[in-house]
Amino acid sequence: MRWDIEGADRTTGEDVNIFVEASTKEEAVRLAQVRSIVVSSVQSMPEGKAAAEETTTTQNRKRKYEYKMVQIPPNIIVHADQEQGQEAAHFLQGLANRWAIEGWEFYRVDTVGVVTPAGCLGALVGQRDQLRSFYVVAFRRDA
Repeated sequence: MRWDIEGADRTTGEDVNIFVEASTKEEAVRLAQVRSIVVSSVQSMPEGKAAAEETTTTQNRKRKYEYKMVQIPPNIIVHADQEQGQEAAHFLQGLANRWAIEGWEFYRVDTVGVVTPAGCLGALVGQRDQLRSFYVVAFRRDA
């Protein structure tokens, strides 16, 4: 069964309308929440109408922004005699200004965790999965 879900995207704050295929209303809400949607209403859709509305909505929906992600180093190396306490801020300011020249607006900084499994041989000798954190700066501009 298809469900029409209205709500707000937690990451952008924008109003959204999505279609979800689920057997129950509760499952549809759960699927929407996994996509970071705060659900305000859920309606079941008749099968014929659902396909027609999904096609029309997808065709009419325009992307408001396009995004650029730039991975940055997890640490900034500064010599002790040159440390002033604002190195991270200066680094991000320079990066934001560099992309602003090309029309990109600074949006946010995210941490992305990447797990590398130990593998069969590594697990046998006691190695564990490795978790590494990467920092990604998001920029956006009008689409």
